[in-house]
This record gives sequence, C-alpha cells and structure tokens, in this order.
Amino acid sequence: MSPTPRPLPATQPLVTVIIPVRNAGRWLPDCCASLRAQTLQAWRALLIDDGSQDNSFELARREAERDSRFEVLRCNREAEDAAGPWLPRNHGLQQACSPWIAFLDADDLWHPQKLNAQVEALVRQQADLCVCAYYRYADSSGRIVACRTPPAEITAASLRAVNPLPMSSVVLRRACLQDLVFRDVSHEDHDLWQRLLAARAVRFVRLPEPYMAYRIHASNLTQGLGNRLAMKRRSLLSSQQGVWNGMAMTGWRQLGYGLQSLPWRWRRERLESRGFLGADLN
Repeated sequence: MSPTPRPLPATQPLVTVIIPVRNAGRWLPDCCASLRAQTLQAWRALLIDDGSQDNSFELARREAERDSRFEVLRCNREAEDAAGPWLPRNHGLQQACSPWIAFLDADDLWHPQKLNAQVEALVRQQADLCVCAYYRYADSSGRIVACRTPPAEITAASLRAVNPLPMSSVVLRRACLQDLVFRDVSHEDHDLWQRLLAARAVRFVRLPEPYMAYRIHASNLTQGLGNRLAMKRRSLLSSQQGVWNGMAMTGWRQLGYGLQSLPWRWRRERLESRGFLGADLN
C-alpha cells in the first residue's frame, strides 16, 4: 500500500454508496462492516433489497438501526422486469444526492482507506471517475487468488470488448451520469461505462493500490469461464458490436488474468493480512 491518504473532512455526505441486496444474508454483515470501517466517514449507504427470500432485509434493517448512515429501501420490481442488479442500482441513483457515487456489491469488501483515497484523488486531480486495483479471494478459505490492476487509461474504444471497471472499485461524479441509467442487459455495468464514455469526456484516474476485494463463491453471476464468455456474447449482441472480435479480445484478457494469478497459487496469504478485516468482521 502507498502512504495513508490525508483524511477528508466528515461533514455532509460526500459519497452515496449504492448496495443492491438480493439473498445476500451470508455476506451482508461483512460488507457493511467494511463500509463502517472507512476512514472517510462522510458517506450515506442505500441498502436496496430486491425481493430477498432469506434474512437479508432483516439484516439490512439491523445495520440501519446500528448506524443511521445506512438507509434501507425496497426495489419495486414489476413482473415484466428482467432479473439482475440493474433495477436496484437505478433505484439507488434516483435517491442519491451526494456529489460522488460509489457502488458496492453485497458480497464484496472494501479496504478502510478506499473511499478516502479515491475521493482525495478525484478532488486533487479534478477527475470524474476513479477506479482502484482489487483482490480476488476465495470465500471458502479467505485466501487471495489474484490481484488485478485496471489500465492507466480508459477510452470508449478500449471498452468495446472488455470491462476493466468492476462496480465495487468505482467512485464516480454523480453529475457525469445526468440522464444515463443502467439497462436490463447482460453486463449492465459494462454497457453503462460504454455509453458514458461515448456521450461525454470523462476525466479518469486510476489507483494501483488494491482497495477492493472481490469474493469468489458459487453464486457469482460471472462464475466460470464458460458463463463469462456466454454473458459476454449476449452483451456484445445487445450493444450491436462485433461478436467474434469481442470474444477474441475477451479470451485474450482472460488469458492475461490467468497469468497474473499464477504467482498467487504458491502464496498462502489471507485477505485480512492486507488490512481488510476489522475487529468486528469475522
């Protein structure tokens, strides 16, 4: 990690954190604990329940009772609405009023310095979108299996086939979105980033420090190479892009990710050794 960023003032909420919740009771307490541990305290979190059938809604209400910065909402999904987190994310965008927006999936974790480091970088460099490097770790063992760093520059052209901007790693200026929302397509985040960069100039900053942790488990939407390629094909078709070229670029990127993961196979390093797990996060 780089030197600890200078703490930002905790006055009005600087960041609205949008957290879709659907049957995430197993992971939600850890996710919320990693948010409460942030050194930047000026945030508001929207826990948006999307028809959970487990104890997610009760756990979300418990978080709101414990910390008033959490707010629990329900997502009103109609019968004709396609499945996926696009709808609760849009509901969160409608409720957001802070200058910055962050997205956090309920099964992911943040390092305590994440929001502070990203907002500081955005303000210092007068940028619009900040993405950080991130770990991938096994839910069953807590072991880190990979560390991925986004490219230093992102353009609309470079986004045509691959998505180097995982949702939980992004902090974005709310005003940049204007009328843009998530659509009910495969890889709705990739679709949004493409439309955003095609519509307007976005000043981009990357942090090479891994301030986010992506949890690998059996319920991941993108679990398995075959599933990821199938989702990518649907995404390319929905955005009317070249399928074969896009699939080739996706395969090339996956090969690169595999090579990046090789050094971690011989390590036995758990996520908490990198400062992610606090005293109340078991």
